[in-house]
Amino acid sequence: MDQEIQIVRECILPHYAAQQKEDIIQELSKRMKERNLVNADFQEAVLKREQKYPTGLLIGKRNIAIPHTEPQYVKVPCIGIATLKKSVAFHRMDACDELVDVDVVLLLALNQAHAHMEMLSRIILMCQDEAFIEELMRAEQETDIEQIVRERLEGGKQHES
Repeated sequence: MDQEIQIVRECILPHYAAQQKEDIIQELSKRMKERNLVNADFQEAVLKREQKYPTGLLIGKRNIAIPHTEPQYVKVPCIGIATLKKSVAFHRMDACDELVDVDVVLLLALNQAHAHMEMLSRIILMCQDEAFIEELMRAEQETDIEQIVRERLEGGKQHES
């Protein structure tokens, strides 16, 4: 991977209780901003982009969303991760007028334009493995989620279903 991406433990929300997608994006963005990883405008930019270019992905039993925005809002490349207590609706990336119930949100903050597509592709590939998503959903602690995601991103590790 060209760009090193930080997985910051404080930007991981296991079994997060959210009513709507904005709750998740706001909480993860706030945590990133508090750690000086993103600019003050990052959250607003992510929310605006999500309206125009939705990021919900229909994967299978459990679905994901990968909200993100342009590189100028990012100071340090990182990823925020939330596993949800209860699914939250996101508009679909491939069918913008349709909703998908999402269980895992991966908020990307990348500061190189070309890195977005590479990272999106890696995450989509990683998340198509339902065993990986189930492993994330079972994880109780931030450290567990961090390790699971780090292993997949760094090693391209694939579990057999």
